[in-house]
Amino acid sequence: MEFDTFFFLHIDKTIGRLTYLFNIEPMFKHLNINNINTKKYNSSHEKHNKMVDVDDKTYIFSTFRNPIERTISEFCYNQVYNENQYKFTNERDAFSKSLSIENFMNWIESEYISNFQYKSLNGKIDRINLFIKSESINNKSELLHKKIYNDLGIIVNKFYNYYDPEATWYSQNIGEFYLKINPDIIKKIEQYNEIDLDIYKSNIFTTL
Repeated sequence: MEFDTFFFLHIDKTIGRLTYLFNIEPMFKHLNINNINTKKYNSSHEKHNKMVDVDDKTYIFSTFRNPIERTISEFCYNQVYNENQYKFTNERDAFSKSLSIENFMNWIESEYISNFQYKSLNGKIDRINLFIKSESINNKSELLHKKIYNDLGIIVNKFYNYYDPEATWYSQNIGEFYLKINPDIIKKIEQYNEIDLDIYKSNIFTTL
């Protein structure tokens, strides 16, 4: 199969922003000079890319995150950003003090979209050409690039590792909140992510 377009399908809160910055964007030059179009990546957390109808010549790459971690991450981000208009300033700790287990339980029972990742893909998992678990990409830019270039029939002799483990938004308060997640809460999260968990535990992912 010959492809003429590359599309990074970014599912919300699957570490997609970092994946794009340190793994995907650096490839665009090589893709474009080899006549591979690159579909625009939407970095806005309010307007993430969704599975769209694409033709057979579009190569789709996407990541899938541990549903437990992704659910907690979504809550932390929404709690910090939506309530306080957090816009990636240096006042991160001050904005994350409202995090609490009580707020989390209320949120997951009233606002959370169950099986979010599966629904974002519209059930079209088989259409993804390269499907990788989010955490398996860390510090593996070269292996990821080689896989994509090989799939697209592109020869590249020099690779770079762009991963920066410090390039993320994080705070002590959020770290402390993660420590409060006990087995009972995990079971509650699992109830809302049964399909996502089945996908995550399956063997459909590519290992770099």
